Amino acid sequence: MAVRKILMLKKEGKIWTFLLENDVIAEIHCSLPDSDQHRQPVLGDIYIGKVKNIAANIGAAFIEIAPGKECYYDLSQAPQAIFTHKIGKKPLCIGDELVVQISREAVKTKAPTVSSNINFTGRYAVLTTGNTRIGTSGKLPRSLRDTYKEKLSHLKNEDYGLIIRTNAKDVPFETVLEEIQKLENACVKLKETAPFRTCFSCLQEAPPSYITDLKNVYADGLSAIITDDPKLYQQIHGFLQAEQPEDLSKLQFYEEQLLPLSKLYSTDIAVERALKEYVWLKNGAYLVIQPTEALTVVDVNSGKYSAKTKRKVRKRI
Repeated sequence: MAVRKILMLKKEGKIWTFLLENDVIAEIHCSLPDSDQHRQPVLGDIYIGKVKNIAANIGAAFIEIAPGKECYYDLSQAPQAIFTHKIGKKPLCIGDELVVQISREAVKTKAPTVSSNINFTGRYAVLTTGNTRIGTSGKLPRSLRDTYKEKLSHLKNEDYGLIIRTNAKDVPFETVLEEIQKLENACVKLKETAPFRTCFSCLQEAPPSYITDLKNVYADGLSAIITDDPKLYQQIHGFLQAEQPEDLSKLQFYEEQLLPLSKLYSTDIAVERALKEYVWLKNGAYLVIQPTEALTVVDVNSGKYSAKTKRKVRKRI
C-alpha cells in the first residue's frame, strides 16, 4: 500500500498542492488564492441565473450569472431545473430565473458551462439533484457496493440521488451516513432560501481547489499534510477541524529554515519537468504535449526504444 503525503506551498501568489506516494511526487495542482474583489466564477459555484437567449437549433440556452457574464446551458436539463422566477409555460423561457451550478469553467474564448444538476460533494458521498438513483464508485469492491445500495435504499426519493465515493471503503457506514445527512441539509437549505434571493446571487461558493484536493485524496494510506505557510496552515486546520477531524492529527507545520520544504522534496524540479513539452518514458519512448484552443495534442514517439517488430513497439509504448 502506498504511503501518501500532501504538501501545500504558497509561491509567487499561487498555491501549489503536491501529492506524494512513497515520497515521490505523483500529482501537482496549482490554484490562485481566493480574492473576493477579483474572484471569477469557478467550478462548483452555485448562482441564480437568468435566461438571456435560447438557441433551440443547437439545443442550448445562454444564461447570465452576472451582468454580461453568459454561460452555456443544455436545454435537456430544463425539466429538472429549480426556478426562482418562472415566466412562461414552456420548459424554459427568456427571462426565467433558475438555480445553476458551474459545471465547466471558461477556457480562453469559450464561455463557462452551467447545469441544473446541482451537486453537493463530500469526502465519502455526492448528493445530486439531477439523478435520483443511488450509485457507487466502480472502484469499490462489488460486495461493498451491494452493501451500500442495500443499506441506503431507504433514502431513495424523487428529490435527489446519491453517489458513494471510493473513500467510503475505509470508514464505518455511520460516518458516511452522517456526511449524507449534512449534504441533505445543505441541499434543503439552498432550496428554501433560493426563492428569496435576487437574480445573480451566488448561493454557494465552491471551496478553494486546495481544499477540494484534501477531500479528493484517498484516505487510505494518507500519513501527513504538510505546509510551511502560517496562513495556509490556519485555513487547512479550520477545514479539517470542521469537515475532516479524523485527519487533523496529520496536519504538520514545517518550520526548518535551513532546508525549505520546496528543497526537501524538490518541488521546483518536479514543476519544471511537468511543464516541459517533451516527456521521456521509462522505456525510452517520449511524448510531445502541445495544448491548442480546441484540445491538447499528445504525440507518441518511439525515441530510443527499439524492438524486433513494429507490433512490439506499439504494444510496449
